[in-house]
Amino acid sequence: MRATFTYLIGPNKGEQASFNESAISVGRAADNKLCLGDGARRVSSHHAEVIRRGDQFVLRDLGSTNGTMINGRRVMVSELQQDDLIEFGAGGPLVRFAIEQDIAQDQVQTIADRQRDSISQATPKGPLANLARRGLKGNAALLAALVAAMVLGAVGGIVASSRLRASDPDTLNFAEVAALNSPAVVFIRT
Repeated sequence: MRATFTYLIGPNKGEQASFNESAISVGRAADNKLCLGDGARRVSSHHAEVIRRGDQFVLRDLGSTNGTMINGRRVMVSELQQDDLIEFGAGGPLVRFAIEQDIAQDQVQTIADRQRDSISQATPKGPLANLARRGLKGNAALLAALVAAMVLGAVGGIVASSRLRASDPDTLNFAEVAALNSPAVVFIRT
């Protein structure tokens, strides 16, 4: 399993660098495995490192001056995913991260994927299949309880809203005031 970095901007645009090591140092200094060169002014001399942990790669910023971004978000430590965009320093070199598997491992993985796909095609998918697997009785009772709670909440909200509104005369409009006081209104004509 190799970590591959593809340069997306700058003088090395389109070039790739692949590594089989468990730790890949990144920076401007020549002693880094992924040396970004002296021209990369936003990059610290020892900017970051990519560490392999099993089948995963983790990027760790080494206290760089301008930070390390993955997909536009500044990170200190983050797990890398296939096709993540890594920027070393704001406005600095931008690379696309990829994981390449060895040919033998890739063939084994392909066979395992085909077996998994054939099994998943044979089983029903979607929310209805999940309901069937879990049992409709438990879900029906849960659904009925949820609907009942929603109805009670709505009715309670309407009742509470009307009582609160009537108790606060400052928030009533003219029509509401007239409706509340209609038994007490007297029309006198002289």
